[in-house]
Amino acid sequence: MCIIAGSGLANAFEHATVIARIPYHELPCLPQAGIAGHRNEVLITDIGGNVTVVFAGRFHVYEGYSPLLITIPVALAARLGVHALIATNAAGGLHTRLRVGDLVIADSIVNMTYRSLTSSARGNAIELCSPWRSRTIEHAIIRGLPIQEGTYVAVHGPSYETLAEVRFYRRVGDTIGMSTVHEIEAAALLDLQPLVVSVVTNVLTDVPRRHPLTHHEVLAASQESGSRLRQLIEIAITTFDAR
Repeated sequence: MCIIAGSGLANAFEHATVIARIPYHELPCLPQAGIAGHRNEVLITDIGGNVTVVFAGRFHVYEGYSPLLITIPVALAARLGVHALIATNAAGGLHTRLRVGDLVIADSIVNMTYRSLTSSARGNAIELCSPWRSRTIEHAIIRGLPIQEGTYVAVHGPSYETLAEVRFYRRVGDTIGMSTVHEIEAAALLDLQPLVVSVVTNVLTDVPRRHPLTHHEVLAASQESGSRLRQLIEIAITTFDAR
């Protein structure tokens, strides 16, 4: 199992048994994440009795990285024999039902980054509605863990959405963020089963904010959701079936 941790979300895995830590700079193929909340290290962990590779640091197109460089962690995981990818992210809540701290499992992705791994033709279709996803949601409900579902909109960033953009994106999606889509494209190409989990760190409305949204606010909300995210990840890992 491979996990890519979104902004401020790596702390959710510190309570797992950490077998090893590998700084990104010791892996020549990996660039360095330059955004606060991304720690630039690989954690080899034991989660629910399963050895799991956690990439605690993500790369973004708005940092100047190509989709190919962004997806190196996915390619490394595939070379290690991993069969599944859990991509987590901090996201804005577009749908009016969402609140800060909600966990949303994506059922589809809209790529609005205007970047793709494949330039001449789309690769394998991104299919998120898998039996694994259904089992994860079912077991989360049984455990009493509140779960939402919806469409994730991936944008280029790094600016946050204007009121007009919120109204536009609300027509096509439920959550919005600046990552994930290229990693899921790579998972499809490499035959890794994907699961996308968003942590809602801010709610987007048509009402102007008194103060502009900051990355610090996003990180604080991410960290406060760590316990719930950890529970969901454990459920997802223990319900995965590689067959």
